[in-house]
Amino acid sequence: TTHPAIDAQPALNADGSQLLYVSQKTDPRGDVFLLNVESGEETQLTDLSSADSWPAWGPDGKTVLYLKMDYTSGVQRMVQRTIDSDAETVLVSGATSFSVAPSGWVVYSDGGDIHLFQLDNPSAVSAVSFGAATDLWPAVSSDGRHIYFARYDRDTNRDGFVDAYDESSMWLHRFD
Repeated sequence: TTHPAIDAQPALNADGSQLLYVSQKTDPRGDVFLLNVESGEETQLTDLSSADSWPAWGPDGKTVLYLKMDYTSGVQRMVQRTIDSDAETVLVSGATSFSVAPSGWVVYSDGGDIHLFQLDNPSAVSAVSFGAATDLWPAVSSDGRHIYFARYDRDTNRDGFVDAYDESSMWLHRFD
């Protein structure tokens, strides 16, 4: 892309032909765009109604998941849509970060704990982590059997809070 605005958070599809990314060229809060890598053709997938971030491809290569912050309600949601339709489906309210495996497993953080569900059944959510620690930035293996995430469990900056401004450690959760 060539313009003065910020472009970030790229997500390449499985065959490398299409790229999702967030741009501030039409919305300073961020919108999701689709770029045809070969032709350079861009399609804006989201609009000015919200701040959109962290796009990811669904396993079918046509579904897009991303975070959508609704400033009127103050709630961030994980939503899905296809690249051919404007219709969005809310998968999770309160998601702060997520990862999608090719097998269809989706793992997300709600800003404190990590949760897991199958994309074809988002209402069947399982808790992966819970407790006093803050667990963020999950990544799921391609088979959905391993989840990696950052855990913040010590007030290393001594400000009286355990949060993402403290030092983190990487954790692995296995499903055997």
